[in-house]
This record gives sequence, structure tokens and C-alpha cells, in this order.
Amino acid sequence: MKNRIWKSTAIGIGATALAAVFTLMGKIDVNAATAATNITQTEGTSSGIGVEWTGGLDDSQYSVQMSEDQKNWYEMKNTLSNSCYIYNGISAGKTYYLKVITTAKDGTTAESMPIDVVSAPSTAPANCQWTDSTTSSVTLKWDAVEGANCYGLEKGSGNNNKETTEGLTYTIKGLSDTFSDYIRVSAGRKSSSGYVAWGWHNTVYSVKTVPGKVTGIKKNYWHTYNKKTSSLWLDYNKVTNANGYQFKVYNTKNKLLGTYESTSDWIVISDLSGRSCAKVKARPYIKIGDKKKYGAWTSEKWIVPDVYGKYITTSGKIKIDWEKVTGATGYDIYVKTDRNGLFKKVASVKGTKTSYVLKKFKGAKISTSKTYYVSVEAKKKVGNKTYKSSSK
Repeated sequence: MKNRIWKSTAIGIGATALAAVFTLMGKIDVNAATAATNITQTEGTSSGIGVEWTGGLDDSQYSVQMSEDQKNWYEMKNTLSNSCYIYNGISAGKTYYLKVITTAKDGTTAESMPIDVVSAPSTAPANCQWTDSTTSSVTLKWDAVEGANCYGLEKGSGNNNKETTEGLTYTIKGLSDTFSDYIRVSAGRKSSSGYVAWGWHNTVYSVKTVPGKVTGIKKNYWHTYNKKTSSLWLDYNKVTNANGYQFKVYNTKNKLLGTYESTSDWIVISDLSGRSCAKVKARPYIKIGDKKKYGAWTSEKWIVPDVYGKYITTSGKIKIDWEKVTGATGYDIYVKTDRNGLFKKVASVKGTKTSYVLKKFKGAKISTSKTYYVSVEAKKKVGNKTYKSSSK
């Protein structure tokens, strides 16, 4: 019986003590300081740092402290606001540590967790150069900047986001083969939170991608001076971005006759030999510094010279003669009687032929009292494709 009374009394005392503990824990000081949270860097120059945070009570005071080593702390600002800008004692291109100590009206204090903040480098990247291109990318390089741990590249036209890198060379990808713009290269210092304090930039002008293929190659004229010398004028479409164009010319035996370049939308090749078919291909180029970067070659195209000849009308026939075109696989003969009319094809002959006799035109015999207009067209068939001297 005594033991039972003792145990009951002990339980009663324990319950009373536990209730007292809960009562003490329940007394929360609503006026006490609370630590600042969400400290965020909002600005970073070479001589200043801006931050903001989420604070406690409306009447709290904040001491903003900074350190370079997280051991020695110095008050940089005392404010009633939830943000501040620090412009004293900031050096360019450095990382600092920052914390906020909150003091409430009742005198209690609370300290935030420190974050790292950064200031911008004071100089721009030097020796910025455009070094390479493809049809969809451009590559640049530059010198290191003291205090920078990252660099940003931004296309000049439009509002573009910077592409960042930690290296001293970078390739901007995903461009079109008509891209031509200036590129700004900036030096920055990045914090662990991802904030970048950007410093000054340098600009590289006229950066281009490698252009697309040359199109529209056509013969303007082909003048034959004699059996050994001729001059070929080719026209073609200008290619966006191209600084110039390179042509290669081959003879009918696939021997390279020469490599030629032009900076216009036409080219004259004046050292060809005689009246012979020639095969050409072309590609555009851009200039990167003192070197040329070439685009893709066109497919090969045959250029067929104009046919030069004469014809004699006699009673009952027209005798047509022409100069042989080396490499031609055949000739088409056309005739008309009206200067402004349309030619009618009257015959096709093999490439070994250099003459033809016409005895009838449109079912009627050839008459010396009529005027006939004659045209001979050379042609070269390669596979399923036929190239003609009349082709432009």
C-alpha cells in the first residue's frame, strides 16, 4: 500500500513539472530578431555591389558585413531597408562574403548565413579576334582579363542573351549561312549562385559564317580569238556573306586548266584554248584576317562554246558548214525565214560532223528568192543531262 501511494505521488509531480516545461516553451517573443533570408546580389560593378534580402520586423535594423576570408568581418552598411548598395572598399574583379545581422527593437540580434558576392573586372578583354567559321558557327578568341572567371559573347543586332564560357575561346553555334554581325566580348566575375558582374566589352566587327553554294552560273559570252585562244565570261548570283569566289576550269579530258578568283558576280577567264567545251565548278569564300575560308563546291557544269560557221544557198539546197567544237556530242540545226520569227529545228547530227545540207524547209524546196536564217547549236550530253551552247 505504501509503494502504491509513493508511485502515485511521483507521477503527479512529474506531470506537473512537464506541464511547466511546456508552458515555458510556449512563451515565444514575437518582438525578437529573425535572421535575414533570400540574400541576393542585384548589382555588381567594378567598384560597387548591390544586394537585397527578406527581413524580419518592420522596425528592424540591419548591419551588412563583408569579409574576404570569412574570418575577419567588417560592417559596410547600417540600414533600415531590406536592400543596400556598397561602394566603399570594393576592388574590381573580386569575390567577397556578405552576411546580414538583424537587430530587433527589443535588442535581440540574429545573423544570416553568409553568401559570396562579386565585383566586375575593370578592363575589357583585349586582342579579341574572329578565328574561324562554318556555315552555322563562328569562333572567337581573346586574352585573359585580371579578375575575370567567365566571359560573355553577345551578337550585336537585337536583344540577345550572352553566351558564357570560362575559357578564352568560344564557338557560337546554331547560326545561318547568311549570318553577318558584330560580336561583343565581355569580361565577368561569377558567384556560386550564378550571378555575374559584367565589366567592359570589346567588339569584333563583320563576323560571318561561311556562305552557301554559288548558284546561277551561266555563260555571258565565249569569244574565240583563234583556234588556240578564247575568252569565257561567266555570270552567277551573288552569295550573301561572300567576299569572293573561286573557280576551277577543266578541259574535256578532265585536266585542270586553271584556278581563278573574282570578287564580283562575274568572272572572265581569258586564257582558254580554242573552241572547246569546258567544265567549271565554283565555291564562295570569306576572309578571316589574312586567310580565306572556302564554302562548298557547286556540282560540275559544262559550258559549251558558241558555234561559228557559214552557209551558202544555192538552187534547191543550203550548204551549212561550222567550226568543230571539241567535246561536243552533237549539233542541232535550226532555220527560219522571218528575221523576227521562231527557229525550227530541221536536223540533229553527231559531234563528228561539221556540215549539213538542207534540201527542204517546211516541206518546200529551198529557193534562192527567199532569205533563210540558220543557227547551229552545239550540245554535250553527260549522263541524263544535256548542255547546249545556247544555254545561259
